[in-house]
Amino acid sequence: GTVFYIWRPQRLLMALLLAFAGGMAFMSLSAGAVLAVGFQVGLIAWGLMSGNRWLLLTLMFVGGIVFLEVFSGRGSISIFISTFAFDGVSAWTRVTQWEYGTAEVWRNPIFGKGITSDWIRPAWLYTSSIDNYWLVVAFRHGFPAIIAHIAGVLLILVSIARAKSLPEEVNNIRTGYLIVMAGVCFCLVTVHIWDSNVIFFFFYLGAGVWIANHPPTGEDDDGGDVEPVSSDVPGHRYSRFGPSNGTVNARSLS
Repeated sequence: GTVFYIWRPQRLLMALLLAFAGGMAFMSLSAGAVLAVGFQVGLIAWGLMSGNRWLLLTLMFVGGIVFLEVFSGRGSISIFISTFAFDGVSAWTRVTQWEYGTAEVWRNPIFGKGITSDWIRPAWLYTSSIDNYWLVVAFRHGFPAIIAHIAGVLLILVSIARAKSLPEEVNNIRTGYLIVMAGVCFCLVTVHIWDSNVIFFFFYLGAGVWIANHPPTGEDDDGGDVEPVSSDVPGHRYSRFGPSNGTVNARSLS
């Protein structure tokens, strides 16, 4: 998403970068990586066809989840996991992990089971891993941790999405950034990340906060007025300091 919106004016370079990113995701043979790329492609297509009507898409997405939770017998998460897994065995394993893992969360809702604790599962499921990042956080640390985690992510993403009157270049970066984060958060339902991958996730999450604080088009970087000073001050056409009334003046800084 970021590559498409930043490098779109240079179509050849954009195509090469997109092909490289897509190829690396495919060669990883990971359902999470391929799903993240496919999800971003779908969001880009929606943005181009609908004229960036993201609120409508969000309402449709939330409505679809509510519909599946109410009228389906398996729930939206189970349907999603079983639909986008690479094969039937992987799908069944992930659905079982979700069902038994959520049961463990409800049995330990406040503090979780800890990092090294095992969990109850069928005898045929020999592995103790859980292929769901959000579920692992809830399983290890309880509902307060996962609620705080998701709330923190949403707070950052919503504040970035609500930024007004951004310059065109910054707006393109904002759109690409949010599409990437949406794809990553979505695919983490099917995979678990740890070590350097978690660090990169939080690094990328924090790297976009500046967009929410970017001044609207036509304003100074700090949103304030710039006060001109006399032209006889070498090297300083403008100063944030007023006339010398017991304060530091522009000449003393030159």
